[in-house]
Amino acid sequence: FQKHASPGMSDKIARMKDPTDGEEILFIKDFDGLAALVQYGVVEVHIWGSTIDALEKPGQVIFDLDPDEGVDVRMVREAALDIHKRLDELSLPNLVKTSGGKGYHVLVPL
Repeated sequence: FQKHASPGMSDKIARMKDPTDGEEILFIKDFDGLAALVQYGVVEVHIWGSTIDALEKPGQVIFDLDPDEGVDVRMVREAALDIHKRLDELSLPNLVKTSGGKGYHVLVPL
């Protein structure tokens, strides 16, 4: 996990000041930035629920469900589908998708 720039990091990876603490944070705005991450050996990118223009105003909620050791992946799938059903009952649009090898995400646009 890396949130802040390292010395010598490509200028293709965009930076800005975090409005909450003034720390420099990283973000990707185009293909060149994504390609630069590949050059650094990045395997996974975790997205924020907001845009760079409105960091404190998320546009989505993500329920990230991953099985712990000894937990059957079917239980995680059932939990994701249960969240999906309950959100449907509340008339909240949502989407269930796989995440990684065994996890599930339930995405809820705000």
